[in-house]
Amino acid sequence: LWRERDLMDMLRYRLEVQELIVQAGRTSNLTLAVKEVEAALSNIRLAELERSMEAEETARSLGLAPDATLHEIAQAAPEPWGELLNEHRTALLELAGEISVLSKRNRDVLAACYQATQETLAILRADARTYDKHGAKDQPSGSHIIDTSL
Repeated sequence: LWRERDLMDMLRYRLEVQELIVQAGRTSNLTLAVKEVEAALSNIRLAELERSMEAEETARSLGLAPDATLHEIAQAAPEPWGELLNEHRTALLELAGEISVLSKRNRDVLAACYQATQETLAILRADARTYDKHGAKDQPSGSHIIDTSL
């Protein structure tokens, strides 16, 4: 469980770095940041597989179903193990929540950047046109709103 917590903490860190890279507009480093996040996710998947195999064995030794949750194992484990397992469970849930918030925020910022890029490219094209309600091409309006905060 310590290993999984460390890996999740590393994922949180890498998501924070990714967020800073996007906010700084350093898109040349974004590919590397994405690869690092993917590597962290891969390491977590392996750790989860190892943990599930160990948890299955522990659950059986405690007389529980092999697919018992960490909470169920903690409840059945003798002290001090039950308390220790509950502490790990709480920490893992907190990390998962933080990772979820960070990844959503990164997705939202990247989606907004993509949208702004597409709109800017459309403005820069001389033949950029839209369509009216009848499907005919409209003339460009000449005025555009660009969000410079992105």
